[in-house]
Amino acid sequence: MLYRLLVDLVLIVHFDIVLFVFLGMLLTLIGPAARWRWVRNFWFRAAHLIAIVMVVLQAWLGVVCPLKILENGLSER
Repeated sequence: MLYRLLVDLVLIVHFDIVLFVFLGMLLTLIGPAARWRWVRNFWFRAAHLIAIVMVVLQAWLGVVCPLKILENGLSER
C-alpha cells in the first residue's frame, strides 16, 4: 500500500516536470506577445533552462531518468 502511494507520488512529480518543460516553452513563446512580464522572470527562466538541460543531457548520454528508475524500483516492491 505504501509503495503504491510512493509510486503514484513519483509519477505525479515526473508528470509535473514534463509538463513544466513543455508548457514552459510554450508560455515563453506566447508570453511576450501577451505582455506577460512573469515569463521573463529570471528564476522561472533559470529553472526552465535547467530542466531542459537535464532532459537533453540524459538523452545525449543515454541515461535513464532517475525518477523512472525510482518509479520502477518502487513498483517492483
